[in-house]
Amino acid sequence: MSSDAVIPPRSQVDLSTHVVFRSSSDWKLTTEWATEAKSIQLGVYFARTLVSSTSIADVPVRVMNIKSQPVRIKAGTNLADLQPVVIDESAAVRSTSSTTEATSGVDNDVPEFIIDLDDNSHSSLSDSFRRTLTALLCSCGQW
Repeated sequence: MSSDAVIPPRSQVDLSTHVVFRSSSDWKLTTEWATEAKSIQLGVYFARTLVSSTSIADVPVRVMNIKSQPVRIKAGTNLADLQPVVIDESAAVRSTSSTTEATSGVDNDVPEFIIDLDDNSHSSLSDSFRRTLTALLCSCGQW
């Protein structure tokens, strides 16, 4: 982190961080990196984050403070170590396809109140999100 940050009590924030490599060969050998979720200090947690080697400055990371008082994180604090990862693009495609198939098969059996909820939802919601939400709601109850 390039500047001190204060995490309000019982909240989560995205902190702007930067990546520091121990050697330039580390950076050149791997294109994707990830951090593991961990506790930074008692009651303060760092979320798992995916980091591309093409974006090593202003990397947003999620930090959660479950304490009842604010927590200060000083500039220069090492929040996490990076581990090289391989992104499986085919898994994301399979997951998206199965979600689409699952939701398209449910459309005929969607209760009227869920259709109304979808029709009246905020216009900023994507069609993909609406389909996923409809499938989730339909899977949760016996209508």
